[in-house]
Amino acid sequence: MKPLRKAAIMATVLGALLASLLTAAAVRADRDEESESRSEYEHESEHDSGPGGGSGAALPAQTFRSAVPAGDGLTAGEGEGRYRAECGSCHIAYPPGLLPAASWRALMAGLDRHFQQNAELDPAAAAPLTAWLAANAAEAGTHPKSQKVLRSLGGQAPLRISEVPYIRHEHHELRPSVFSQPAIGSLANCSACHSEAEQGVFDEDGVRIPK
Repeated sequence: MKPLRKAAIMATVLGALLASLLTAAAVRADRDEESESRSEYEHESEHDSGPGGGSGAALPAQTFRSAVPAGDGLTAGEGEGRYRAECGSCHIAYPPGLLPAASWRALMAGLDRHFQQNAELDPAAAAPLTAWLAANAAEAGTHPKSQKVLRSLGGQAPLRISEVPYIRHEHHELRPSVFSQPAIGSLANCSACHSEAEQGVFDEDGVRIPK
């Protein structure tokens, strides 16, 4: 084999080996980062006693009251009122800080097929409400649990509150049969057990599981 050809082959083999090693290192780094993030929020969860995820002290009841405006002329109070009127008439008005902005934008964009229901709004009403929800989403930290929610998601944007890993983890001690009770129905029905859920209060002392 000619020296030049042999050198070229060796260079190709070494290049492929180096690329393989770099790829493996990148995969390990991604896994370590994901594991560290998940471990961090699970470690913090250990300090939240009870199935409701409370710390023994009530979370601020003015979660919406201290929310920020959307920046398009809709004030914080107007945004809260419109959100409760449009969304809270059918189900609990979930605190916007429990989902990332991408989730709220996706939900508002699909109101014509909102979990097998048509909840479509007039575009003139939907646009400012979408902006208000995004402005008060988990990234804004308008809820005491927002950062834990974000860390558990790892960049994902679920459409359901019940799909948030942190929230699921906070209820993992409860048997699935608890949520199938007619008075509850699903993990998404926060107000069935948390009487002040719409105000963002999920402390353990306020949990009342229907019989």
